[in-house]
Amino acid sequence: MRNLEYKNWIMSKSLFFVVILLLLLPLIFVNQAQAQTATKLQILLPGMTAAPGTSSGYTGTPFTQTAGASFQVVVNATDDNWNVVSISDEVLLSSSDNQANLPASTNLVNGTTTLTVTLNRTGSQTVSAEDLTDPSVSNIVSPVIDVVDVAFFTVTDIGDPIWYTPGEVTVGDLIQAVEIIAMDAQGHRVNSYTKEVTLSQWTDYGPGRIEPETIRLEAGKWKSNIQIYRAGQKTSAAGVTGDVWIRVNDDNIFGESNKFCALPRP
Repeated sequence: MRNLEYKNWIMSKSLFFVVILLLLLPLIFVNQAQAQTATKLQILLPGMTAAPGTSSGYTGTPFTQTAGASFQVVVNATDDNWNVVSISDEVLLSSSDNQANLPASTNLVNGTTTLTVTLNRTGSQTVSAEDLTDPSVSNIVSPVIDVVDVAFFTVTDIGDPIWYTPGEVTVGDLIQAVEIIAMDAQGHRVNSYTKEVTLSQWTDYGPGRIEPETIRLEAGKWKSNIQIYRAGQKTSAAGVTGDVWIRVNDDNIFGESNKFCALPRP
């Protein structure tokens, strides 16, 4: 009798789990189908990294771009959770910059492609992607890209160099009246450039420390004092090449000072 009751109990439990499984199977298959179906496009600009499962699908912010300079854009086909879906749809780029140089439409390979874009108008611009094969796949508009005419930064000579003798400073002392200017490709100051940039100290032996680390150019120019805190290993003399320098950086736009000598504090 007890064995019969036990068998009935086992059968009832088994039947319960079978019913639950049958109820869950459609949901599992639906989720799998959704995960394998492309629902939208994604654009990743320089400075952005894919982040599936997040609300935006990426981390980071777009780098500043220079007008007339090409850069690469990644276009992905993704599911609702920003996972790349392996399809070969034809996609087409467009831009808020009506003077942009854009590639012809191209087919995705395993759900992704990397394309080259050149923006020619300064200001705030965007790049868009459209799926020409499947209109049910949502188009995408990129975050705003700051496009400037700046090609490089100039930095005034540090430490009063003379001919073939490098400049010389002492770490921790104020280096006064350092001027940094944003320049276009023709070497003209870009007066429309007003933005924060980063400063860093570098030596032949590795990075150093500088104050301030962030400055703000106004109308293409900044002029003030800086301090550096890592000494080099050279002393200024005729024919010597300095082993310390200052770098200015705005994402992918750079500028460097002359190489000078930095003495430790006595």
